[in-house]
Amino acid sequence: MGSFLSRNENIRIWIIEDNSGDLLLLQETLLDLNFTSRNIRPFTDLLELKEALKNDQPDVILLDLFLPGFSGIETFENVMTMSPSSPIIVLSGLDNMETALACVSKGAQDYIIKGEMDEELINKTINYSIERFKNTIELQKSEEKYRQLFTAIPVAVLSLDGALNIIDFNEASRSLMKISPPEQGGNYLELFPNEFTASEAITALAEEGRKLLKLSYPNGETYYYEQSAEVSYFGSNKRYLVTLLDRTEIVTKELNKIKIVHETLDEERNRFSRELHDGLAQNLVVANLRLEMLRGSDEKKNEIVKASQDAINSSINLLRSISYNLSPPELEKGLLAAIKALFNRLQNVNSIEFILITSEVEEALDYSYFDEYSIYRIIQEFTNNSIKYSSCNEVSCEIDYKDDELKIIIQDNGKGFDQTTTSAGIGLQNMKQRAFAAGFSMELISTLGAGTRLILTSKMVDQL
Repeated sequence: MGSFLSRNENIRIWIIEDNSGDLLLLQETLLDLNFTSRNIRPFTDLLELKEALKNDQPDVILLDLFLPGFSGIETFENVMTMSPSSPIIVLSGLDNMETALACVSKGAQDYIIKGEMDEELINKTINYSIERFKNTIELQKSEEKYRQLFTAIPVAVLSLDGALNIIDFNEASRSLMKISPPEQGGNYLELFPNEFTASEAITALAEEGRKLLKLSYPNGETYYYEQSAEVSYFGSNKRYLVTLLDRTEIVTKELNKIKIVHETLDEERNRFSRELHDGLAQNLVVANLRLEMLRGSDEKKNEIVKASQDAINSSINLLRSISYNLSPPELEKGLLAAIKALFNRLQNVNSIEFILITSEVEEALDYSYFDEYSIYRIIQEFTNNSIKYSSCNEVSCEIDYKDDELKIIIQDNGKGFDQTTTSAGIGLQNMKQRAFAAGFSMELISTLGAGTRLILTSKMVDQL
């Protein structure tokens, strides 16, 4: 108690008590505890208190709940309204403990039972209440600063409980989520337009990582948001702090860059192909014709001319093959048209049926965002291998595009092979290299007697 006594003389105590006996007893106890008389100020009603508060403020208020014109919790609520910056200690009789506890739940710092008052109890209650109230005020100030920052920060921030219900969110969240703004008590997953995106958001929350999410709404609007999450615990209760950054403009620009790069590569391949076909190949044709003019009666000379012509013809064929491989004419109308043309050309070769499976979505898809050339070459390589080695009677290619994921599954119903014993040939290595260059994952599955399947998967946003 000694550590308190030295500072008690500076503490200003206001007592609101209309019972003169209780008031006198309390004042004498306070004086014994080194509280000074000049700092102890008694009041018998709330009107007198209200007037005094206009010019002064106590360090602590000791309040009897039963005064003229007021009683119980009503008394406490009035005093708390008059003096919100002072800690209040309730003075209670044994028969009013329930009311005293109710006041504590509404903001009173503590309560003292009048019939059990002693010096140590009063001293500790007053000093602890003052310290506790100071800490409460500091916490409130800190929370207010946090609230102001939370409200003003331009980044969308949401607080979620363990079930992903929205506890709190700032104004930036409301303006960012243009289609489905968050609501207090709503669920975070309600902000997402489909189950796929919601599932990706849940996965990223669990991993506390960053995830680029694509939100495509029925009205045709599409947004890209980068989600970041941190997990914390309040006791056993899990909490998520989620931030969302609008990456729509950046992602759109990057997707357009990818499209331009692919278009440029296609243009260069076409240009180089034309140069070979229209330039070098034509020169070789002219050279071949001139060699033909050298033929005569000299048998040895004719042999030399023929050998030269054979070499030139071989070079012309090679150039035409290179020119075709650089720029297949079918690709000029797009990837889907090229696959259809390839399958139509191969239809019934070796009695094999070629089947292309697409939907309206894939038919309307702009494949120029992907490396059409590499994809086409992979499909072409697979079909050639199926024709040569699989002994199949059917090859199918299924194209599926959903939630930014392009998946191409091409398979035959041939004899298959044992992947554990068969080494990868040049064709398979080429397919892997082309898939990697195009930003696709590639999975080859083959089983003896059950055919071979190739799965290509690409997520556009994962390439950014």
